[in-house]
Amino acid sequence: MKSLKYIIILVLSSWQLLSCDFIEKATTTDSTPTDKLLASAGGENLYYSEVKHQMGLNLSRQDSSDLMYRIVHKWIKSRLLLEQANERDIDFDEIDARVKELREELVIYELRKSILNEDSSYTDISEEAILEYYNENKKEFDLKQNIVRGKFVVVPKEASDINDLKKWLKKNDTESLQELNNYCLRSASKYYLDDSLWFSFDDISGGSPLQDINDQERFLKYTTFSETSDSLSYYYLTISDYKIKGETAPLNFHRDRIRNILILKKKKEKIKQYEDKLFKEARSSEEFEIYN
Repeated sequence: MKSLKYIIILVLSSWQLLSCDFIEKATTTDSTPTDKLLASAGGENLYYSEVKHQMGLNLSRQDSSDLMYRIVHKWIKSRLLLEQANERDIDFDEIDARVKELREELVIYELRKSILNEDSSYTDISEEAILEYYNENKKEFDLKQNIVRGKFVVVPKEASDINDLKKWLKKNDTESLQELNNYCLRSASKYYLDDSLWFSFDDISGGSPLQDINDQERFLKYTTFSETSDSLSYYYLTISDYKIKGETAPLNFHRDRIRNILILKKKKEKIKQYEDKLFKEARSSEEFEIYN
């Protein structure tokens, strides 16, 4: 690395340079005299104004010192590597072209985001549109796993009122559901009580003795209430409905997914309309030419 001449200029001692007074002074004014030179390498200089945005607020003196050390040394290493790159057979024209292409893609991406932010009506997806997509694409929604609707509660073995818990789980009246909810808030280590929602049976049973069931289909077919345990906990499951792997999933199981699909579709349509209009207007006003 003999071809590289570099020096690190210490503006002040590390404690002086990175003291809270210096940080505060440097960040509260934009005047040039306070812009400290931190290091020089490969013919380039690093000033505090270039790195102050990386300095966190309310850092201790030691934390500020450590952070500045890392920033400066990272910059120096980058300069050293760039100097080495200049001595190697690297196609800088190709890199420049790729950077230009990437920059253009990023600018266009930000433009499209701005267009979408001007009008968020594309997020308004009706229930009719969700149902229509579901009915027209049911093959997309064949289940890859068994799913259930029901309640699932895990309680420590030392929990009290276990008989009441089982009683409330088997009922669906308002009073029992309220008692069940209060009990779970107080005593359960894990619970799902909304039996209008569908869950993967693997997700529900994971980490419990239920995960060891070999024939899930038979279990779901003949079970409405299950009680199992291990050395630490009791596991209670009520099953109000189920679907088997390979069947078409219920609409509710994929409602959010369908909504996101339709939102993405409307986003693409909105951007396409904007770009088509832009192209048409530019062609009408002869803002571009295409040569054969």
